[in-house]
Amino acid sequence: MTNITRYTYIYLHGFASSPNSSKAQYFKQQLEQHKQNVIIPDLNMNDFTNLTLSRQLEQVSKIVESAHHPVIMFGSSMGGLTATILAEKYGTNIAKLILLAPAFRMSELWAAGNEADLEQWQLNGKHAIMHYGYDKKINLDYAFYLDLFNHNDKNFSRECPSLIFHGIHDDVVPIEYSREYTQSNLLAKLIELDDDHSLGKDLPSMWTTIKKFCEL
Repeated sequence: MTNITRYTYIYLHGFASSPNSSKAQYFKQQLEQHKQNVIIPDLNMNDFTNLTLSRQLEQVSKIVESAHHPVIMFGSSMGGLTATILAEKYGTNIAKLILLAPAFRMSELWAAGNEADLEQWQLNGKHAIMHYGYDKKINLDYAFYLDLFNHNDKNFSRECPSLIFHGIHDDVVPIEYSREYTQSNLLAKLIELDDDHSLGKDLPSMWTTIKKFCEL
């Protein structure tokens, strides 16, 4: 075990979640026990209604650019997609990725939703989404959906050292998308778990693998 701070750790929580999610807090606690610097930005920015992937990328970009060490970035679901896009942009400034059921092909996933619901969302301009971080429904602007199509969410070219955890019972983001990513990124390792999208069954076992990956 080493207590030398060689990296800045950034944890990106998932869509309709928060920095207080069980996974975010668990991994933060483990890293801090190894005297590592951990940043968990609130991607809601107190304005979930106007969330977009573009806004999220801009927010996290500022953190990456101000980091004093190369970054190891955790990303859960939409946070995983955000992390992967940023790893393309910043190259080796983002040294490693730890992705938890990353929402690759997010635009396709939302486009495959109920057509009538999408039409109603477009007509109303806003749609009530269950926000699990706040434990209540909050309106989300239709601009969120449109903005997804402004970003590459599946064709990644950088071979970044990556550790991916994905549940074989995930009914939100198909595990096949993570399998595809490992075919294009030869430095990626996929751990398939007997779990669903939440990946909450065995965090200690995940941490054992992560600790080795991070050389702690």
